[in-house]
Order: sequence, then structure tokens, then C-alpha cells
Amino acid sequence: MAEPIKTVPVEWIGLEETPVVFCNSFFCQHQQGEFVLTLGFANTPVFMKPPTPEEIEAIKSVKAKPMLRIALTPERLVELMGVLELNFRQYQNKNLESSSSWT
Repeated sequence: MAEPIKTVPVEWIGLEETPVVFCNSFFCQHQQGEFVLTLGFANTPVFMKPPTPEEIEAIKSVKAKPMLRIALTPERLVELMGVLELNFRQYQNKNLESSSSWT
């Protein structure tokens, strides 16, 4: 007979001391049994005045600096997508409620 599965909560240790890093560029690769997710920061070109069409045309790419790379199994990727989706829905509902209270 199979042993019963016990579910216990995860207790996050040191969360407050872990730095928060802003990321605005994402890249995902998959190979064999894992997904490698890279989060990075892409710096856009800085212009001291409005760029000319030639300056804009000269931009061939924007460099992104990797800030974090994580490898996930397909099962953990699905779990992560669920966590993100749930939190985004909560964010949308909260903003919808706060914006409707002003009307």
C-alpha cells in the first residue's frame, strides 16, 4: 500500500534580505527535460535630444544584460505559470475594484 502524501507549507527564509532586481527582457529555451528561463535588463539608447530618423535607423539591436538564469522541469514551469497567472488576476481585480470606486 502506498504511503499517504503529506503536504506542508514552504517557509521562506531570508526573503527580506534578498535583493529585488528589475528585469524587462525575457528569453526561454527548452532542451530535453528542462526549460532555461533567462531574465535580463535591456538598456535602450539614450538621446540628449529627439533622435533623427538616421539615428533611429542606425540602431541594429539593444543589448540585454542577463540578471538571472533558472532551469525548470516542465512540471515546475507549469507551476510557475499558474502562480504568475493567479497573481496577475489578483492584480487586475484589485485595480478594477479601485478604479470603479472612483466613478
